[in-house]
Amino acid sequence: MREYVEDTGGYTVIPEETPHRLLRPIMASTVERWARRSAPVEAGVDSSSRPLETSVGALAVGGAASAAPGLYPLAEWPSLHGLYGGGGPGFVAVIGVRARGSWPLVAESPAGYSYEEYSLEQALDEMRVSLENWLLSGPVLEWARRARRAGMAPVVLVDGPVVPVTMAFQGGARTVGDSRYREAWRRLVEERLDAIRRLERAGAAVVGVVKRLGKSTILSRLAGAVRGLERLARSGVGDQRMLYYLYQRETRWLPGRVYASPRLRVIITRDGEVAVEKIVEYLAVPPGKWSRSPGAARFYRVEYTEGSRKLLERLGARGVYPVVHDSVLRGSLEPVEIAASDRRARQITRSLRGLIAGLLVREGVPLEYRALMEAHA
Repeated sequence: MREYVEDTGGYTVIPEETPHRLLRPIMASTVERWARRSAPVEAGVDSSSRPLETSVGALAVGGAASAAPGLYPLAEWPSLHGLYGGGGPGFVAVIGVRARGSWPLVAESPAGYSYEEYSLEQALDEMRVSLENWLLSGPVLEWARRARRAGMAPVVLVDGPVVPVTMAFQGGARTVGDSRYREAWRRLVEERLDAIRRLERAGAAVVGVVKRLGKSTILSRLAGAVRGLERLARSGVGDQRMLYYLYQRETRWLPGRVYASPRLRVIITRDGEVAVEKIVEYLAVPPGKWSRSPGAARFYRVEYTEGSRKLLERLGARGVYPVVHDSVLRGSLEPVEIAASDRRARQITRSLRGLIAGLLVREGVPLEYRALMEAHA
């Protein structure tokens, strides 16, 4: 149930542009001219969660951060330096036992179910998305409004799918456990869509940047429309392998050039109705001047809603333009603000987990081996 719908579930992919050649060149100078004209500014958003297992139960510990040019971090929760005063969601959940005390605990799932009998992996996923939703609807929304008033074009880059949909959201509820997770993901998806709409009304486009494409199978749905994909689709390889094959076959290394796919519309249904609809583009970023090996290229899936598409089109941009602007034009193979947010979120979670592990040891709670080693580190 934790697999993304694009990997294992039923959905529809509709090409919006002729996909006979999947990877088309885009000059970085084109994006640079667009940036001078439109004055875009990107903020990155990412979250992290880690388990801490004990002999009596498990903890899910989470953290989230956002970064923007000149603001690292723009906001974080929990805040290690008081960068955002409070009001954030709980970032520690106790799984398997009843939670008591004054900790900033997550007592219930987003659907209101107790964590006493709950999947630790599901709780970790739910916590990450909940923390991201709070960032998007609070601190990042405030940043977008300020950027807009300053005459800039704000774009929010989310690390991962723009709307994180899992099989727990889409699949049928066959057991009590399934129904709990299904309802929790329904609420999380509604929160995410509401946060995106609020950002779009403030003039900020929201773009998801998916970096792990090994299991994604969106491109296999285009096997009959794109030359050379039939054999790969039959072999069951994911988008990463297909993109690597096309990158080797159809492109040649030239400085200042990236490659992007035509737009694809992905429609995900729930209970027979359209639940999530998004536009998808793929991006291939060649390696730098001194490492021309195809294996060093980066591949991304860039996705956004129809509202963000309209905002980008008013600026004369495709969905991949802000990603190229925050990566290639800043001398990086990946978006700089996403990398900064990812690094900060992992630092927060690792520090918080180590702190809690040390406190538990001092209280006499036996930890599992790895957590115990971290507590003594």
